[in-house]
Amino acid sequence: MPLKIIGHNSSEAFRRELAAKHIRGFYGMATDKFAAGGWDHLKCAEFLLSSGNGKVGVVQWMFDTPPDVPQAVELVKKGNAVCKKHNALSIVLVYGHPSVAVEIALASRADGIHYGWSRAHRENGDSMSLADAREQLGQSMLIGATVENAQEVGAAANYADYFGTTALFPSELRKAQGSLGWEGLRDISRAANEANKPLVAGGSVKPSDVQNIMESGASGFFAISPLYSIPWDPKDRKARGRTPKMALDEYLGQLDKVAASNGGKT
Repeated sequence: MPLKIIGHNSSEAFRRELAAKHIRGFYGMATDKFAAGGWDHLKCAEFLLSSGNGKVGVVQWMFDTPPDVPQAVELVKKGNAVCKKHNALSIVLVYGHPSVAVEIALASRADGIHYGWSRAHRENGDSMSLADAREQLGQSMLIGATVENAQEVGAAANYADYFGTTALFPSELRKAQGSLGWEGLRDISRAANEANKPLVAGGSVKPSDVQNIMESGASGFFAISPLYSIPWDPKDRKARGRTPKMALDEYLGQLDKVAASNGGKT
């Protein structure tokens, strides 16, 4: 069963309230990219939610390529139970293939999907539009949308309930995609705030970046590799002995500092 903690209501107001409550602070992502290190989707989610001290309000189930749908449905069903236990949302992302994400979300009864893409996916992904996704999902499920600039925020605002950025900074994994930088993030944040919808930012984000992200107007942030690929650099003596919990605590500690400077609000 999906979380639907505020009660089942098919209005846009319901989705707006749900997004405002959960799409903030640390936006959790569960992936199998680091399966070689023992991290599968469920282990990622359980780690984030059990170690997050109530500061992780959502888990996004990330699939870089279209998965076996029946297997993914069973995975997300198990994930829904983990999320419900921790009062968190359950969101499905299949990069470049929103139609598959919709199929999985509906069958598993997740809380929604994230409409994610990269430049390569725009050429090779499926053709489902945000409008089509909303029509199929109905009015009670959330849709997040990846955006690269303020214009895309405006184009998606009628269908998306929240936004996520493309990479804030360049990375070894996604060099070809480019990056937003601080100016790009501020432009997107202004557009998202004008639409009165949450925005999460990430992409090679370090704990020291959290304050600037939040001060830019974003509602939250995400980090993936820094948590699951510990240590970041085996040659770095400071990295030796680090654990994923230590890394997560550093990010959440920065959130606490932002909240303290804002009178308890992140």
